[in-house]
Parts: sequence; C-alpha cells; structure tokens
Amino acid sequence: GKTLVSIIAQGHDITERQKAERTMQESEQKFRAFFENEPGYCYMVSPQGKIIDVNKSALNVLGYSKEELVGEELNRIYAPESQEIRAKLFENWKKTGKLQNEELVIVSKTGERRHVLLNVDAVRDEEGNIMHSLSVQLDITERKKAEEQIKKSLSEKEVLLREVHHRVKNNLQIINSLISLQQEHITDKKASASFVDIHNRVMSMAAVHENLYASGTYTEIKLSDYVKPMALNLFNTYNINPKNVSLKTAIDNIPLDVDMAIPCSIIISELISNSLKHAFPNGKGEITIEFHQSTDSNVQLTISDNGVGIPDNIDLDSSKSFGLWLVKILAEQLWGTVLFERDKGTKVKVEFPVKFRIKKDTKI
Repeated sequence: GKTLVSIIAQGHDITERQKAERTMQESEQKFRAFFENEPGYCYMVSPQGKIIDVNKSALNVLGYSKEELVGEELNRIYAPESQEIRAKLFENWKKTGKLQNEELVIVSKTGERRHVLLNVDAVRDEEGNIMHSLSVQLDITERKKAEEQIKKSLSEKEVLLREVHHRVKNNLQIINSLISLQQEHITDKKASASFVDIHNRVMSMAAVHENLYASGTYTEIKLSDYVKPMALNLFNTYNINPKNVSLKTAIDNIPLDVDMAIPCSIIISELISNSLKHAFPNGKGEITIEFHQSTDSNVQLTISDNGVGIPDNIDLDSSKSFGLWLVKILAEQLWGTVLFERDKGTKVKVEFPVKFRIKKDTKI
C-alpha cells in the first residue's frame, strides 16, 4: 500500500474577524437595549412606509402588540389631522434622511390622542442607500395642555383688562356728563370756564382708556393713535374752525404705558387749550404737536403755536395759572423737565425718560 509521507495544512487566523463579530454583536445588543428601553416612542420604518419594529414605550401608549403593528402601514398610528403632513414629512425623509422636531398627533388603539415631537434619522447600507428609519417621538401632550391652559388664562386676563378699560372710559364719560349738567346751572363766566377745563382734562384721560380698549394690547399705547382726534375735539369745545387755526402733527410711533400716556395726554390738552383760548386773538394761526426720541433713553413732547405768545409780565416759574402749574407737576411725575420758549409764539418742550417710575410723593 501507499505510505503517507507528509500532510500539507493551511490555516487562516480568524481572531480579528471573531473580534469584529463580537463587537458587532455587542453593538447590536446595546442598540437593542437602548431601542427597547428608551422612554421615547421608537420605530423602525422601511422606505416603503411599513413598520419594521416598535419599542415598548410606543406599544404601551398605543395599546397595540408588536405583532399588530409590524408590517403595517405607518399611517395607522397617526391621527386624521396629521396624515397630510405625515405624508409630506415621509417624502422629505426619503430625500434627506433626516427630520427634526416635527409636531404630529398619534392615536392609540382606543382612540386616545397624544401630541409628539418627531425626530427621524436614517440607517444606510454600505452604498449609502436608506435601509430603514430610526424614529423617536417625544411626548409633549402634557406640555401642550399646559400651553393651552396658559393661553386660556391669558385670554381671560385680556378680556378682564379690556373690560376694565371699557368701564373706566364709561365712568369718565359719566363724570363728564355730570360736569356738563352742573355747568348749565352756573352763571359766573369764570366758574363756567373752569368747568370746561375740567371737562377737557377728564376727556384726555378717557381718550387713553378708549384707545387701550380698542388697541387689543391693553398695556401700551401710541400718542399717534389718538392725539389728533383729541386735539380736534378741543377745537370743537372752543368753537375753533380748523380752517382758521390749523393743526400739524409729527408724532413717532413710540409706545407708552398707561402711566406715561395719561400725564402726556393731560399736558397736551392743557397746552392746546391754552393756545386756543389765548394765542390767536384774530382767530387765525397754527398749532404743532411733535413727539420724537431725543436721546437713547429720552423722548421729547413739543407743543407750539405761532400766536401772540405768553406775556412777558407772567413769571412761568411762579405762575399762578393752574394749567401751566399742572403741566410742570405732570412733567415731574414723568421724571421729566419742561422748557418754555416765547420766541415767535409759544413753544413748550417736555422731555422725559421712556422707562421711568412714578414719583410716589407727587400729588395733583
């Protein structure tokens, strides 16, 4: 017989391959553990829109078993109002491989609805083709409920503020009606004129609340919204024809809160009334109202006329005129300053900071 002389053997070292396989198995186990135990709702979905896998969190909230969902169409878990946007997002994902923070509504087997934020990535093969999605939904249902509650509470407060301004305006109008009724029984001209002044001051305050009521913001108001109508109302009070005494305005859209707007309105009312009563003995002239940002923190309100001017014998610092005294007091209330100019008529500049606090010790 034949004698075996030698054996030729060839071996291949598979140590690295085994290590790679073990590493892959460990990675798969870690991924599987993450996928199953992630508190977010996790899914794997094919490019054809079929559900490949679902984690425990998603199954618990949806009320399905894994067998009921795997192989089903993705649209099964979404509420009707989310179907259109879901379809668009799925097409976007197939093009880009990624979706971020998209809000949708899912629906459980029993009809319970949950709001979720969807984030999707793609798992690709070695050639870069999408194999399936890795989707995570973050449940924001409770957050949505809290947001809705906040919106509802805010809406209720807005309605309350609106009603407050409406009632204040109505109460001020009632006061004006009482003033007008009382004025009818006054024969003294000086006393009657004082009642007209009081009427104008109350109306200037009512104008602020009227515009706050109409504005929808309830906390801020712009002089440009109501100053001209208020001034023309004064023209009507003193029977001044706007064709004879023209009114010019240059008012920037600077928002003021109600604590600034009311003193400004009374100041404007006082100074325009003063011009209409004294500046134009021949019945003709011009009044200008300006309101601009003067510095980074200050604004300037200017009311001027081209009338006869304040007589030189009147000391403005010690003036006994209640109207001029009131202007100075209100300017102090705004933490501002007042400058009177008598060149070619009368010009009054009131400058004050936009952000200020009311002086607590000021009494009018």
